[in-house]
Amino acid sequence: MSIGLRDLKMDLIKGNNFGRYLIYVLGEICLVVVGIMIALQFNNINLAEQDREIELQYYQTMKEQLTEDRALLEEEITEIMLRSQLYSTGKEIIKTDDRTRLDEFGQAILTLITYGDFRRTSTVYRSLIFSGEIKYIQNKEIIAYLQDIERNYEITERLEDIQAQLVLSHSAPAILELIDFESGEILSPESVFTQTFVNRFSASAGIIDEKSGHFSEAINIIDRALKEIEIEFDAK
Repeated sequence: MSIGLRDLKMDLIKGNNFGRYLIYVLGEICLVVVGIMIALQFNNINLAEQDREIELQYYQTMKEQLTEDRALLEEEITEIMLRSQLYSTGKEIIKTDDRTRLDEFGQAILTLITYGDFRRTSTVYRSLIFSGEIKYIQNKEIIAYLQDIERNYEITERLEDIQAQLVLSHSAPAILELIDFESGEILSPESVFTQTFVNRFSASAGIIDEKSGHFSEAINIIDRALKEIEIEFDAK
């Protein structure tokens, strides 16, 4: 006939086997503690797996947006290169004071009233910071890349604002009566070779070059970030 645990405890107490009873009680406590620890361990494993799934979902979102950003930056660089070539032509004509190339110079001058407007109103990094979800991103190197990209975008947007202000407040009014916007014909050749106009042209060209540098840097950082994200996918 089997003896229940309750009966066993009563027998130990009645038999004045207090030492054995104490050992028995401690054994019960240890079993309970071990059971709780195992349950907590399984719970922690489940939570860690859930957090990892969320982290990988964010990496996928990062990959999609960074890939999109890279394509937009490539388009901006292509357009900048075209404008940069015209600026280079203009600077060469200014340097050599070659007034036989007024047609080419007219086309170069028209670039003074064009400017880009690369802006990212929302980025993965901003979304993660504002929502507090950045806690799920365990790869600190990826976070550092996102921070570098964000700073690069902020600088680029400031340059866009500077160029827009330069065009609207200075360049466009300055060439309004100097050139035919439709044909590119220079109406007042002497005016476009003055030091004031030359300085304005050089300033615009400088902004273009600076923007191109930041766009290229952003692409390099994005490429490194995408490579690191792929490593995370491979490790899942």
